[in-house]
Amino acid sequence: MIVPGWRRDAMTYDSKAGDQRTSLCRSAALSHIDDAYNFASFLMRNQADAEAAVHECYLRVSRTLDGDSGQASKTRILAILRSVCHAKLARCGRHEAPTGPANDEQPAEAAMQLKTEVPSATTRPDRQDSPVMRRLIAALPTPLLEVIVLREYSAMPYREIAEVTHVSIEAVMSRLAQARAILLVAWKATNSAGAA
Repeated sequence: MIVPGWRRDAMTYDSKAGDQRTSLCRSAALSHIDDAYNFASFLMRNQADAEAAVHECYLRVSRTLDGDSGQASKTRILAILRSVCHAKLARCGRHEAPTGPANDEQPAEAAMQLKTEVPSATTRPDRQDSPVMRRLIAALPTPLLEVIVLREYSAMPYREIAEVTHVSIEAVMSRLAQARAILLVAWKATNSAGAA
């Protein structure tokens, strides 16, 4: 989902500034802009801040592509974007420390058990992108929100999520299990309240 008015000029190719390789890297980076904006919108919690964070991220990516520093992979872009978002939130005093429900000491076996307790599709929301589900995800603590968005919205494997969030794969699994368990309870409560 790209905000109306979002301009891709931060990554457009200037023939004077780079070569064909840089142009290809920039095109590859642009292919991840929807995932970047979606991730930023959850982290920043408002459209204008998310757009500003994505723009700053892509400016940083663009500057590194002018050198010979490698590919603009989705993992790299989202890791840079996460850093940009956390820095902006810290400057505004809205940064949430990774404490609370995100207990990364939970064993992987328990995390897997929680993951398998999610009910069948008939008792889950029809779409992960429904307004209710987006609101429930937005209410999660930041460490849980990050992994669930990267997994469910960007379809990233555990290893790449671990690279973006700078935690172990076991911590990713634990956080995903916790996020899913919290979302299930919250969704059931919302569903019950709506039926009453």
